[in-house]
Amino acid sequence: MTSPGQWGYATEESIREREPTDKDMMFITKSEAKKRWVNQVWEVEGHTWLYNDPNQFLGHFYHFVAESLVGFWAMHAGTLDSLITARGETTAPLPSRAIFLRCTPSDIRDSSHFNSYYMHAAFPSISLETSANWDDRVFMTRRGDKVFKFSYALLGDRSASFRGRICGSQNQRIAAEARRVVEDRTTRWWWEPIRRAVLRHANVPEDIVDMPVTSVASFDTGIELSEPKKAFPIVITYINRQGGRRCLRGEDHEVLVRELSQLVQRRGWEFHDVKAQRLTQEEQLTMAARTTVLVGVHGNGLSHLLSMAPTQLSTVIEIFGLGGFMHDYEWTARELGHKYYGIHNDTTFEHPNLPEVAVPESFQSSSIPVQGSLVARLIEKRIPLTPAAPNVPRIAS
Repeated sequence: MTSPGQWGYATEESIREREPTDKDMMFITKSEAKKRWVNQVWEVEGHTWLYNDPNQFLGHFYHFVAESLVGFWAMHAGTLDSLITARGETTAPLPSRAIFLRCTPSDIRDSSHFNSYYMHAAFPSISLETSANWDDRVFMTRRGDKVFKFSYALLGDRSASFRGRICGSQNQRIAAEARRVVEDRTTRWWWEPIRRAVLRHANVPEDIVDMPVTSVASFDTGIELSEPKKAFPIVITYINRQGGRRCLRGEDHEVLVRELSQLVQRRGWEFHDVKAQRLTQEEQLTMAARTTVLVGVHGNGLSHLLSMAPTQLSTVIEIFGLGGFMHDYEWTARELGHKYYGIHNDTTFEHPNLPEVAVPESFQSSSIPVQGSLVARLIEKRIPLTPAAPNVPRIAS
């Protein structure tokens, strides 16, 4: 349930060091609490999220948002509202504060600025406290004669999550433990309140934001529409990592871009070859919201699947170095309602037939091979033609 909040490594020594003691957490009865603190209890109202993670991963867009935020919101919303609608309508109260017990303000900021963007766009009134603020609370209660009582508190701890059956032995995704607990009492739209709030803050047009409801490719939403559903453009977005660490072999990159360009020209679709770091946050979010198929080498840019509209056509295609595989984007894509494919050069795979997790030397290669024609064929198979209108996808009834 908790840990000392130290950096974690896959060694026996590190595992032992992260085992909690009474200094990390104690359970006491109500009668003991009344005896100890009498009337010196200071109520912290609202919903509080307590992050007991060190600064090892939180300065990274994927780990902060697609892991931690996804996990916190999954448990929060799954506990407080079982009826979230396809338009993101929810009765779950928003968190009042998030306290990062082991981090400084700079520790939770990422270079892309999406960590703070998501938090403040999704929860406009939230306050973000860090280790100095927590130390102030500790100092004020140092004599043990008074205490802060959190009305509602949700505790997240990376090391503790790895003790869970799913995270620890199956997919290494800390959010998976939270989803496992609440998945049977939530709707498929549990992420929509966050996705829509962030996109609206970025001024994404409302018809794009509402695509999961109004698209001809939408799932059954239970919402009656006054107008017919729309055939939105099919948009293929390729996250281009060339010139950096972990990218495609030069000639394979060129072939992939050519194959995808020819595919969209033939079909009347759209293709975007994107260097995400050259776009503003708002441009990146708009791009993601319009994307039908997101393609890229394993890396941070694939975190934009968080903003894609979940439909019967939404797809994430992740390219790995030979022999490499991690569940990061595979698990997240499927939990958010997108079809997922992984690729090793000339081989595709999908859930439940996935490779073993592995991070060989080739995983970080700047010369990862891939057959561009295979990617193009995979997308064509995923989005079949309507005979009377070749640029409109055929959706199974």
